Amino acid sequence: MKKILFALTLLVTTISYAEDFAGKHVELYRGKTIEVIEPSSQIGYQNFYSKFDKKNLRLDKLNPKIKLNPTKGSQWVVNEIYKDKLYNDYILEIVSGKTTAYYLYNKVVKRELEFKVVGGLDIPEEFYCNDLYHWRINFLT
Repeated sequence: MKKILFALTLLVTTISYAEDFAGKHVELYRGKTIEVIEPSSQIGYQNFYSKFDKKNLRLDKLNPKIKLNPTKGSQWVVNEIYKDKLYNDYILEIVSGKTTAYYLYNKVVKRELEFKVVGGLDIPEEFYCNDLYHWRINFLT
């Protein structure tokens, strides 16, 4: 009974965050329009950058000169998705007009998300079933 209750809680929690947060399914953002929301930190935006080394798939997170401070409410289109080789993070290439920027995406922590998806994500029918199935196999074995 406890396992069933835990599974239902997990499913409801996942569904409630699903509209903007894709978790490990970062490919759901490709081609989507995102809108910058209020930063979660008092320091300001932490995950927007002006440069990304596409050749070496490397984001220099420690370089303050490439930090970007976008305008709240500005809209960007997710053009491409890269995986940083050093940190194993996802980098979303976002475009607004002629400006290209890069967003460091955390697939685990939803509260670090500094944008919302305009119109929400298009969630495939099997999206939650696959995660629940894999969780069930791992949990019960």
